[in-house]
Amino acid sequence: MKPSYIVQAVIKQWDKSRQSETDFQERAAMPDRYPVVSPKIVDMGRERFLLDLHGGDEYRKIDCSRFDDQSLICDRLLLNPSDGSAVYLGTPNQNRPLQRLGKLADGDWLQCRYNWRYRVHRNDWFYWLYEEVILNVALTELLKESIFIDTLPSLVFDDFTLGR
Repeated sequence: MKPSYIVQAVIKQWDKSRQSETDFQERAAMPDRYPVVSPKIVDMGRERFLLDLHGGDEYRKIDCSRFDDQSLICDRLLLNPSDGSAVYLGTPNQNRPLQRLGKLADGDWLQCRYNWRYRVHRNDWFYWLYEEVILNVALTELLKESIFIDTLPSLVFDDFTLGR
């Protein structure tokens, strides 16, 4: 059996009224990883991976698609199952080179943390919605519910260009 990716997305959201130091501390105290209990199986042709979502709302979904015959794009990460590599793509319209995060061996996992904001229209109101996205990514042959709980990530990558 060949290894496949497990991608766990944790999305913390807030609006502009929740930017005090107390609000920041409350968000920082929220978990950044969970047990993988009932992940969604995503079929990408030749590749399949598990997607485990926590947080967010109906306006924000983690989009995953097939990039070429092998690679998968999951929000801002480019994942290549054939060699276990992960590359951070950056924010849309960002003029920075891609950031190679490294290769995952079976059982290793990495954590990629970044933030974003976007305009939302609800109930005739427009406002900014801010978010911190945490993608926990493992490459493994066996799904273990506590894969993100039992060990620390082999790599943590942060991109908080918009501040926190």
